[in-house]
Amino acid sequence: MFVIFTAPYGTGVADCCFQLTTVKKIPLKMVVSYTETHTDCAVKAIILLTKKGKKFCVDPDAEWVKSHVAALDRRINTTTAKPATTNSTTLSTTKLL
Repeated sequence: MFVIFTAPYGTGVADCCFQLTTVKKIPLKMVVSYTETHTDCAVKAIILLTKKGKKFCVDPDAEWVKSHVAALDRRINTTTAKPATTNSTTLSTTKLL
């Protein structure tokens, strides 16, 4: 069971959890993103978003949650990484020859 409450904070909107999910672990392959609850929320939590659009409030101190967050961060950094400048230069030089 989980509950997410959305409320305005300053210029943005924050999700707050009233209780953490009782699910022991959500498979990483099912998770597409995460957000942290706002510091003004009563319950500190990570909100995991699944491929099916479901949101789960989970304990940010749980080891599996820390592992999922690190993996999602790596996934984001890998997909947004730009090609190295040396590769671009090499390709341009090759085209000129």
